[in-house]
Amino acid sequence: MKENQYQHFIPKFLLRNISENGIHIYKFKNSKYELCEIDKTGGEDLLYGSFNCSLEQFFNKLETVVAQAIRKHERLSPIEEKYMKFFIQAMAYRSPSKNQTFSEEYNDFIKSNNMPKNEFIVYLEKKKKEFEMWLESFEKDYETIKFSNRHQKPLDDSDNKKFFPLLFKGLINIFPRIDKCFDIHIFESESDLDLILGETPTVSENFTPFGNMQKEKEIDLLHRNVMHWLPVAHNKVVFMYTKNKNIIAQKDRKLRKQDVNILNFCQNKKNSFFYSRRPNIDIPDLPANFSWTQHFNYIFGYKSVFK
Repeated sequence: MKENQYQHFIPKFLLRNISENGIHIYKFKNSKYELCEIDKTGGEDLLYGSFNCSLEQFFNKLETVVAQAIRKHERLSPIEEKYMKFFIQAMAYRSPSKNQTFSEEYNDFIKSNNMPKNEFIVYLEKKKKEFEMWLESFEKDYETIKFSNRHQKPLDDSDNKKFFPLLFKGLINIFPRIDKCFDIHIFESESDLDLILGETPTVSENFTPFGNMQKEKEIDLLHRNVMHWLPVAHNKVVFMYTKNKNIIAQKDRKLRKQDVNILNFCQNKKNSFFYSRRPNIDIPDLPANFSWTQHFNYIFGYKSVFK
């Protein structure tokens, strides 16, 4: 008989950081609020396929480092920044709905190519070797190599109907490029409004050269004009953005009330449910003539962030 284990797709430390008492949190779904116990929400039984599997252990280690880093007030160390970057990308794919989408795309790919599973595995191995050769062209960052090697495990000791192991193995493989392409910065809010946290809490916005959001296509983690953000507390958010000499993330910049409203609007719009510190959160629509370029230019305190 398979042993049960409630496995979180939203880490408990994030739910505690959002909540008021560290024990309960409000969940908004189907147009109503429900008071939930943090230990019993934001997860599913055997979400990753089996009891105490390597993927569950991997997330435990990742979350321990990230939770400690978020509690710090000083600048993150280089290795903490790497864990934070990986955590942000992980939280873009970790939810059940994302796993379902990934699973469907995987199956559709196999069907459309009329490829037997064993041939598909050979195809993936070939692509992996090509990718590894391409990665060698990057400047060596030994801290990044150390991070990737530390977590290079099969992650395959779970139910083979689950696609999380395949997905996160792929994310670990591309992490050297993520690390090289992006910077991160943590901002706190000066407003008394609270940030909310969706099922897939890493939100990404894509920009054209004219500063408009590309609405139709799923955001690519490696797109050159992309901004990702993840609320990590009721008053704190981490931004991950393409490295650019024009971007100056001012250390003392605080999120205003309108900034919190905009970030909450996106969490609500892009998720089927969200968690909040209190019930009855007011989430206004985006202002008339809203500009993502102007919005992020203010947050980062520099007029030429996006040109």
